[in-house]
Amino acid sequence: MVYNRRMTTKTYPVRLEPDLLEQANIVFKRLGLTKADAIRVFLTRVVAEQALPFDMNYIPNAKTRKVLDDAKQGKDIGAPQSFADFAKEMREL
Repeated sequence: MVYNRRMTTKTYPVRLEPDLLEQANIVFKRLGLTKADAIRVFLTRVVAEQALPFDMNYIPNAKTRKVLDDAKQGKDIGAPQSFADFAKEMREL
């Protein structure tokens, strides 16, 4: 069946941890989305791609998370000066 916006809607209860829901709501608000909007976007992408719309295999380690957090805060993360430096850093992870 193809998704059709004219169909009636259905309510589907979901159990979520309160902290997860609170953190997600902060992101949704910043993006101008309601929870329902976000779920609708997610499901629409799943149908369009016939898969999850993100890579389930990537989980950053503690060192990567720290660099990402530092970068988000505008801190100098010491970017490599050459590809050789970059490759060396990647081998050390």
